[in-house]
Amino acid sequence: AVRGLDSLVNDGGGELEIRKQAVFALSQRPDEEGGPALIRIARTHRHPELRKQALFWLGQSGDPRALTLFEEILR
Repeated sequence: AVRGLDSLVNDGGGELEIRKQAVFALSQRPDEEGGPALIRIARTHRHPELRKQALFWLGQSGDPRALTLFEEILR
């Protein structure tokens, strides 16, 4: 499921709302599945709105990897 959702997020021709829903769906996966994808989106995705969504959902997750990402960003 994560691979398909990640593919939707990275579909440059896809509608933004669908891509944002894919980011949300990734946030609903267990941390070990969705977390790495959300972190990659937050760090590297070209679309700022999708990066913002990924950061928001990471902040809600309680995943310790998300805390590490926020610390890196704040430094």
